[in-house]
Order: sequence, then C-alpha cells, then structure tokens
Amino acid sequence: MPSNLPIIKANTSHENISKMKVIAKKNKRSISKELEWLIERHIAEYEKEYGEIKTLVTITANKETSFTEKAKESFNLGFEKEIRKGKK
Repeated sequence: MPSNLPIIKANTSHENISKMKVIAKKNKRSISKELEWLIERHIAEYEKEYGEIKTLVTITANKETSFTEKAKESFNLGFEKEIRKGKK
C-alpha cells in the first residue's frame, strides 16, 4: 500500500547502499524503515543534548487541523504581521 509520508532523497555510494541493505535485512527492516529508525535515533540524541526541536509539525501534531492548513495559516499570519508593521 502506498504511503502518504514525505520522501527524502539522498545521494550516496553503491557500497553504502549495499551495506545498508545488509544491516536492514539483519534487523528485519526495509532500507526505508532502517533509515527512518536511524533518523529518529539521531534526532533523539540531538534533542537529548540540545533540547527539543520545535517545528510546525510538533506544534500541530495533536490538533484536528491538517498540517497543510496549519502551515498556510502560519504563513498568512506572518505575512499579515509584516503588512501591519509597514502600515504603522
């Protein structure tokens, strides 16, 4: 079943890809899931050292409003504030 998750593309060597396939297979994961696990681990380690990273997704994760609607709202609010600053 296709996923609606965003896609990250990266350039790397054939050797790195081959090695990641071996690691993913050993961990009973697809390469995609293995890379997702690595990203999550890296973020957790970073946040442990420097604190939680606040993003629009973090802020809207528990809301009923979709990310796209919230992003548009956030952009529009910022734009409106800039217009108001110019009028004052």
